[in-house]
Amino acid sequence: VNLKTTLPYLKAHLIHGGALIGASPMNTKLSRLYFWLIGDKNNRHPHDMILSELSKHFWVVKKKEWLGLYFSWKCYAK
Repeated sequence: VNLKTTLPYLKAHLIHGGALIGASPMNTKLSRLYFWLIGDKNNRHPHDMILSELSKHFWVVKKKEWLGLYFSWKCYAK
């Protein structure tokens, strides 16, 4: 997924006042080990890059991490 094109698209199609909620794996030693152990070789964006791109188009109002493996966010269009 190309974040630079996907996030503006999502922003444009979000109803006024609507929230964008999402989750993604984190880029940590633990998560890399976990995905290696389960044989998942998908390329992923680092979580700090995702948050950086999100903050260009949205106000991130909530971020939560789970065991250093995944993180989620809730945000509103700027």
